[in-house]
Amino acid sequence: ADLSAQVAARNVVMAWKQRPLASFPEYSCYGAKAPPSIVCVSLHKWDGIVRFNGLVLCGYVAMAMKRLIEEMQLGVAHGTFLVPQMWSFMETTSMLMGKYVFTC
Repeated sequence: ADLSAQVAARNVVMAWKQRPLASFPEYSCYGAKAPPSIVCVSLHKWDGIVRFNGLVLCGYVAMAMKRLIEEMQLGVAHGTFLVPQMWSFMETTSMLMGKYVFTC
């Protein structure tokens, strides 16, 4: 949803300036035809499954990623110092990895 919001916000400004509008997902996903498919499922306090396009991770690695996502989102919501910037960096990295590394 935040990727769509990014394009929508840009298009409001571009429409006001009477310039060409950006398209989704190409604008927010660095030219990719689709955003990466990221699914994170908690199975227990110490277990989970994470799927990033075709890559599937289970166990402690998935649990650590799940916890990281939770903590980052809570930090963004609370406006914790530097967390929004870190989340933006992680989101950019996942977009680029989805386009170039872990493709479907």
